[in-house]
Amino acid sequence: MKISKNKKIIKYFLRLCWLIIISKIVMIKVVSSREYKSWFYENYEKYKISAEQMTTIYPHERTPIRIHVEIENKKRVFETHIDNNGRTLDEKNYNIEVFDEYILLEILDYDQNVKEIFRFYFSDYSRNNKG
Repeated sequence: MKISKNKKIIKYFLRLCWLIIISKIVMIKVVSSREYKSWFYENYEKYKISAEQMTTIYPHERTPIRIHVEIENKKRVFETHIDNNGRTLDEKNYNIEVFDEYILLEILDYDQNVKEIFRFYFSDYSRNNKG
């Protein structure tokens, strides 16, 4: 009796181990398969702003995005996310305004509510600023 009970416990333990290993492999595969695609690209005389969105998103999941800013040949990348209920982002999900001192970028969710605001100050990208 004891031997058969131990065999059952060992079989159960081995199955559990295999399940854990397989789930880890699947998670690694899902995470590594996520790629970014272009969302928008705005090119003006002295600056460029573009953004990418992650291609693999699931319903009710926040969409990871990368924002690329180039002013006077200085480039910076910012990462954030937007709650868009798994929908693909489009021109309705952002607004760009240019002011004398900065560029304003608003990120909007699926209900057109402002979720993030970025201000990119020209002085931060000037040739005199080494930052």
